[in-house]
Amino acid sequence: KCCMTLVYIFISLSIFWRLDKDYYGFNDRAGFLFFFSVNHFLSIIFGAILVFPQERPTFLRENQGKLYGVSTYYISKSIVETPLVLINNVIYSAIVYYLVDLRGGAGHFFMFLFIFFILAWMSHSMGYFFGTTFSDLNTATIITQFTVIPFFLFSGFLINVVNMPIWLSWLQYFSPFRFSIEASMKNEFEGRSDSPFDIIGEYNMDLGKWYCVICMFCWGVFYRTLGGICLKLLVRKTG
Repeated sequence: KCCMTLVYIFISLSIFWRLDKDYYGFNDRAGFLFFFSVNHFLSIIFGAILVFPQERPTFLRENQGKLYGVSTYYISKSIVETPLVLINNVIYSAIVYYLVDLRGGAGHFFMFLFIFFILAWMSHSMGYFFGTTFSDLNTATIITQFTVIPFFLFSGFLINVVNMPIWLSWLQYFSPFRFSIEASMKNEFEGRSDSPFDIIGEYNMDLGKWYCVICMFCWGVFYRTLGGICLKLLVRKTG
């Protein structure tokens, strides 16, 4: 995991090193925030998916032997693994923030860390859900890919939210990228006097920074809870 993080840091800095503060530089910052959101989310969710399918035979055997219950196992996994993922996320975010030359000021810096901290929590929770729902690792990975990839389209970055078809636009509220990109872009661009254009207005991002953060957190709680329920159903089915 550490090696992967170093590779992503190298890639990020090779392309987005010390961006200029002109029209193209601000556009490039928006592109970086999109890349950063997608990279963070995918690297964490696919790592979390691996946990339960690999441990499934051992878990079922020890659970049937009354060594521990489902709740004990699930909660302990969350307590041990989640902080490591989140700390790794914070370190990665802190390194790239100043080297890419994002917005100055401690408040914006810590808000950036907090936004991607919550995104990491949501991603890790979704990984737990998919990992407990499907016993086969290949199936879990394929289903996750087909579920997550369409979220790119509803991020509000690849297509403006006002141009989304009305009958599909509601799907944006299921997209983690819709929330993380708007929150991070508002943190970076909102109220800047040196911006050559209103990038927030051009993307029509109007949900609100804190609204996006709260939505990511709530979705994380939802998926984390759903993962525990699926694990209980698995035990009941096999027991």
